[in-house]
Amino acid sequence: YNYANDYNVFIQISEDDKSNCCLDEYTLDGKFVRHIFTNNFCGTKYWYLLYVNNEELLFSVSIDEHEYLYTVPLVLVDGSSFPQMEKAEKIVKIEEYDSGLYADKNYIIFADGMSQIHVYDRKKKTFVKIKGIPETNMYLSGLVGKYFILSSKPYKEKGKEKYAFSYYKIGSDQIHIMDPACYTSAAAIGDKKRKQVIYALRKGIWTYDLKQDKKKRLVKWNKKDYVSEMCIWKDRLFVFTGEKDEVYSYSLTGKEKQLHYEKELTETLKKFEQQNDLELVIDSVDVVNNKICIHSWQDDEYLIYLCYDP
Repeated sequence: YNYANDYNVFIQISEDDKSNCCLDEYTLDGKFVRHIFTNNFCGTKYWYLLYVNNEELLFSVSIDEHEYLYTVPLVLVDGSSFPQMEKAEKIVKIEEYDSGLYADKNYIIFADGMSQIHVYDRKKKTFVKIKGIPETNMYLSGLVGKYFILSSKPYKEKGKEKYAFSYYKIGSDQIHIMDPACYTSAAAIGDKKRKQVIYALRKGIWTYDLKQDKKKRLVKWNKKDYVSEMCIWKDRLFVFTGEKDEVYSYSLTGKEKQLHYEKELTETLKKFEQQNDLELVIDSVDVVNNKICIHSWQDDEYLIYLCYDP
């Protein structure tokens, strides 16, 4: 989630005419903190919040039909991040920005409208020339420490397709392909504690060790269903299936050799569907405040959020 840091969540609020925009700031447990008015921010009324960390807010600002990236410093006041809007500073022109953005004090990484990856060196004030990118669409799909996980559309001719399921280490000039067989829609998750990527592919759930550049099968997958989402809770990998809405788990400490069926969680989800006369379509699964948070579409109309404490 790009719009929160270790202290607060920021939500952009705008009127229909875009002339009275403001940010609403909340604590992580949902308590309102303040309205942050930004009328005519940097001389324009067209701006969008793109990214938040503990040190700054990053905005896309439209000026004379061009897009620029701006930074606004944050200071900690009474336990909450306070934006110093008067100290807004232009960073770089980002004409081709489309989606997915990460920033620290040294680098800014984002994808453009053609789904190509760009890395901006903030100290040298120039873009890094990245090597090893196949001529295919790339997507920022996760972050494991200093490693960005990238997925891609297939390249090469039909029948010989390959995929650039890759990683990029922040600060380097090279993208490394982890598994050319891992297709774009495959479920994948970063395991920061063990510096690895976990992904489901056909008959197995695999890991890729980012330090050793090594792939291995974590556990066999022999269910007549596909893996739609995964999350890690207390050294256990939770696996959600896409059609039967079943949940399995597996220990990441090496103490188990097969998947464990999570009967209680599976039945809880099915009971929720029956009681509310709806069909859940899980969009994503995360761990928030030590609970499994499930984001789901309700009958393809809008998102609902469920929390489960294993």
